[in-house]
Amino acid sequence: MAAGPVLAGAIRNTALDIVEGPGRAPTLAQRVASALRAQGIAPGTRIAVAGNSFAEPSWAQLARVQIVAEAPPPESIEAAPGAASRWFECLSGAGSAADAVVLTDMPASPSPDWLPLGDTGYHLRRVRPAR
Repeated sequence: MAAGPVLAGAIRNTALDIVEGPGRAPTLAQRVASALRAQGIAPGTRIAVAGNSFAEPSWAQLARVQIVAEAPPPESIEAAPGAASRWFECLSGAGSAADAVVLTDMPASPSPDWLPLGDTGYHLRRVRPAR
């Protein structure tokens, strides 16, 4: 893990603690990391990301998961018959050996295979059973 992003996140959180106080509401990254742990995602789990993990990468750092693949989410996962399963197979396969996929931008009507990660707007779908 690169020191730059970790240090930048630490500085940002310290500044927010000074300005807003240490009792401030949890950030999106903290809520995503907590929801992943609640779903049984353990540190070291290999995650493929559908969406933009660069916009808010600290959730993966906080959850101590490893991002092994990233792809933009389709405009609508359920757009065409079989499109969702083909897209998911490409993202979760593709040599990534991902254990789960996190979707950062969920379409309006997600399939029941995607579990919401609390109130974050992120969703989880397991590729393999938890280790």
